[in-house]
Amino acid sequence: GAYSSAGALAQQLSQQLAQTLSSAFGLLQAGQLAQAERLYRQVLAGDPDNAQAMHYLGMCLSQAGRPDEGIAALRRSLALAPSNDVFRVNMGMVLIQSNQLGEAEASLRRALSERPDSAAAHNYLGLVLLRTGRYPEAVTAFERALALNPQDDTIRNNFGYARLDHGEVEAALSFAAYLREKTGWDAVAPKFGEEAVLA
Repeated sequence: GAYSSAGALAQQLSQQLAQTLSSAFGLLQAGQLAQAERLYRQVLAGDPDNAQAMHYLGMCLSQAGRPDEGIAALRRSLALAPSNDVFRVNMGMVLIQSNQLGEAEASLRRALSERPDSAAAHNYLGLVLLRTGRYPEAVTAFERALALNPQDDTIRNNFGYARLDHGEVEAALSFAAYLREKTGWDAVAPKFGEEAVLA
């Protein structure tokens, strides 16, 4: 009867929403930001409290060079899903890129309190600590990140950059040689890793 057809309609709408979010995320990862933004806004027009759409709209806007709008959307997504550690890590990354290091550190530390095994959070925290002159703490953060994800070249690169920046030339050169051999990167300089991890 009416209940089964309503249930089927709800399931169909849920599948359409999931498909739209998946398509938008693919566009975001492919750098097709205008198209991704359009799909995220389409989802939010029908469901303004969709935390995932709000979050990745924020990532999209940030990548499109609209950091203030992006950060506002990211804040809204965290208000909707305050315990989402992936959202907090991405927020920290965007705040680092906007040079809002205090708020970035707070976001990353909160993410780590909820998920201490997040290599990405340790990596970005290392960047914050490095930029705020706390080298020993940055080394610890990068070491933790590498211990959690030893194959991540971005973490390895950032750790190498930190060591070079603080006069540990031999260690930095060994990182640089490893990266050149493995990836073809010619220089050790701060890099951001894979952002916008699907929640």
